[in-house]
Amino acid sequence: MRISKIVTHSGTFHADELSAIALLQILFGPKIPVERTFTPTNEDFNDPTVFVLDIGRRYEPELNNFDHHQDASLPATNMLILAHFLVPNHLKLANLLSKYMFQYVSDVDTGKVVEDANSIPLTISGIIRGLNNLPIMPELQFRAALEIMTTIVSAQIETANKQIQSEEIWATQVVKDGKVAIHNSTEFLVGWRELAEPTEIRYLVTPNLRAGFQITSWDSNQFPIPVDTRQTFRHNSGFLAAYATLEDAVDHGKSL
Repeated sequence: MRISKIVTHSGTFHADELSAIALLQILFGPKIPVERTFTPTNEDFNDPTVFVLDIGRRYEPELNNFDHHQDASLPATNMLILAHFLVPNHLKLANLLSKYMFQYVSDVDTGKVVEDANSIPLTISGIIRGLNNLPIMPELQFRAALEIMTTIVSAQIETANKQIQSEEIWATQVVKDGKVAIHNSTEFLVGWRELAEPTEIRYLVTPNLRAGFQITSWDSNQFPIPVDTRQTFRHNSGFLAAYATLEDAVDHGKSL
């Protein structure tokens, strides 16, 4: 797809249009120019190579106009972009991006989740909002925020892809034995707790990167790993314990 430019609103920037821009630049090219204005032109609205985001009071996907402010039933612009470009052919990826980031950003922007605008909470929406206060020119503020957002969205995409791969590994390579799952690989299983939740599995045994093997608890509040003489290390919260051998780790896990 050819995108000649992206048009979005001037003034205070927010996480919804920034995450939408970041996703488009990741998908279609990092050098797509971004124009910030309060008055997109008719030529912008009618040119399908121009993406008008979060301004204009038009939701016309066929012309690549993606605003939501005119219709309270629509999610924020980032969700409109996500649904239009990823849902048809990359549904799992879209669902994970939505679950872990995009839906929250949309809910903040549309008022379903209210954050204190006078503080800077450590959420993605709050962090981006705070960057409007940097003591530099507004355009430099925007560029800094977009660079940070692009890094975050890229990381979320990589994490989601690894979670999708982990689902296949969990189904085909992980050994399940009662409450214990055994993954004899240093490859991290992203999202294993969600995969284990509908089962009886509450402990994951994997190689320890330092030496030996380890048990990780599904939830250390409910299922803490107790002290055992075979342990070479135990976190004081009980969420993780290390063992010299795979046999020791599995045996202790199965006894819990």
